Amino acid sequence: MEVVETKVKSGIIEKYYLPTAEEFAIDKSITVIENDVNLEEYKEKVKSFYKSIFKSIEDDYKYLIDNLSPGSLVDSSLLSSVIFLDDYQARTLKEEINDFSRELINRFGEKRDGTNAYSIGTYMLLKKNQDQYKKK
Repeated sequence: MEVVETKVKSGIIEKYYLPTAEEFAIDKSITVIENDVNLEEYKEKVKSFYKSIFKSIEDDYKYLIDNLSPGSLVDSSLLSSVIFLDDYQARTLKEEINDFSRELINRFGEKRDGTNAYSIGTYMLLKKNQDQYKKK
């Protein structure tokens, strides 16, 4: 982590950090469930991995809100929606998203003069309550 900004607020020095890692590496042991895996240990690994990702997103969101000003959302984008896929479409879309994400990292993953760091991420999770969606 690298300190990128400090502010004094009510006599307390607040430090704002940016991660120095260029990308996350996913522990291979959480990508596939083996038959002999301890399910509770596996769940804890997955939970820890996702918790670290969402913590980073939460920190960036809080920073955005704390520094909100006219025009500050110009370079931000947020999209969240529900789509309906069969198993094949879900696997295919996941692969396309992963390929596109790797392409972005290859193109823009290094700090250059005149650039700013942006958080970018994608998620695709099976919705908890399938019954709330009715067929049209």
